[in-house]
Amino acid sequence: MKFRSYISLLAVLICLLTFTAIEAQVLTPHLQEATANNIADSVYTVVIIQENSAPELPMLAANSELSRASRIKSVVNSLRNFTPENQKEILDYLTLNSTTEVIRHWVIPAYTATLPLSKIEELSKFNNVVRIVEDIELSFDAPVKEESAPMAAAFPISDELNLMNVPSLWHKGIRGSGSVVCSFDTGVDVLHPALQSKWRGNHKSLASTWFSKIKPDTIPYDVSGHGIHTMGVMVGGL
Repeated sequence: MKFRSYISLLAVLICLLTFTAIEAQVLTPHLQEATANNIADSVYTVVIIQENSAPELPMLAANSELSRASRIKSVVNSLRNFTPENQKEILDYLTLNSTTEVIRHWVIPAYTATLPLSKIEELSKFNNVVRIVEDIELSFDAPVKEESAPMAAAFPISDELNLMNVPSLWHKGIRGSGSVVCSFDTGVDVLHPALQSKWRGNHKSLASTWFSKIKPDTIPYDVSGHGIHTMGVMVGGL
């Protein structure tokens, strides 16, 4: 039995903008192609991203004089109150031309709006607009119970898992069996021996187990290693 759910690409974009170097072009290849082919003024729902230049964030996050809760609160407040350069100009333009309500995001300085292609092309030339991407509809298969493939080898328990007392849960038989875990990060090396047996793509289609806006037709890969680390903490083999 299948179900469909829809999410904004905003979470994906946060990871992409944080950990990877996206090409210099403001418009995605698909929007560039549509513009080059002079497609009649088609309407697209897009996410418009401004330059994120809030220099105080790393300092707030690393302030050892504050508790973890206070640091989180400081970072959230800073993100919510951050005003990018020429924000009013862009918001005014979006409000005037969007056929749907303009949604302002705060984790990154970004907005979701529905615009004719000609207006998107104009917007791409605005100062401080660094990326415009389609807000794509994604569909997912319902979680299914599958047995893991045989593991290649055993691996030591990481310090992070020991700090969270995860091994004590394993001893009680609590191992998250049957759960599907999703990560928005720099990617995952599907051939990594600690992760390969846990990949849902061993049983399901690539489209329902992996998404990459940059290289959608490739098997899972990791551009920096951060995603492998975080996924290893979540589901790495033992």
